[in-house]
Amino acid sequence: MRRNVGGWEIACAAVLLLAVLLACGSSGTLVAKRSVVEPPGARVTLVECDGDILKFLVQNLTPEPMVILRDEITLRTAQTTLRRDPGGVSNVYNVPPYGAHDVNVRFDVSGMQSGASAEVHFTGAILLSGRAIPVDPILVQRQ
Repeated sequence: MRRNVGGWEIACAAVLLLAVLLACGSSGTLVAKRSVVEPPGARVTLVECDGDILKFLVQNLTPEPMVILRDEITLRTAQTTLRRDPGGVSNVYNVPPYGAHDVNVRFDVSGMQSGASAEVHFTGAILLSGRAIPVDPILVQRQ
């Protein structure tokens, strides 16, 4: 039996498709351009970009205790510096000597143009024995 599709069914399908496309495209996707940096005593690896969530592995390569301050991680675009969106279990992580910790941060990148580059900065975010270590930025791009 052949079924005729009415105009309202086509209109509903088009509205649903548009809503899905807008929801998926509104936050954007970030991709890594440089995913590993090795500051003194640490290694920071961008393991995955999951939409607007950046998933890092921060390794402590020293016999000293390390503290990670998630609220100090920023995303710098050509126009502005973004702070991470609130969320997660903790904003401070203690990493034992020679240990590692996953660090996930979410940024609202809806204002970034497709193809625009940005830098993830860890200025003041990684402390060894209470002292901030210099960390080169991780480079990302909006798709």
